[in-house]
Amino acid sequence: MAAELANQKLEVVMVNEETRASKDFKAKNPCNKIPMLELDDGACIVFAGAISQHLARLGGNYGSSPFQEA
Repeated sequence: MAAELANQKLEVVMVNEETRASKDFKAKNPCNKIPMLELDDGACIVFAGAISQHLARLGGNYGSSPFQEA
């Protein structure tokens, strides 16, 4: 929903335990948390709240004051 509000297209990838245990996945996501958003530059954001905030900022839907951000 946050991606839709920000007018961003996301590719959803289902990750199994084998993938989470791989060296490549751990290199991208050392804390091994799901969900994870991988950005175009290869940076990764974990935790749903952080991902939602990032998408809100991209879409111009993030408040201009601490009260609005809450």
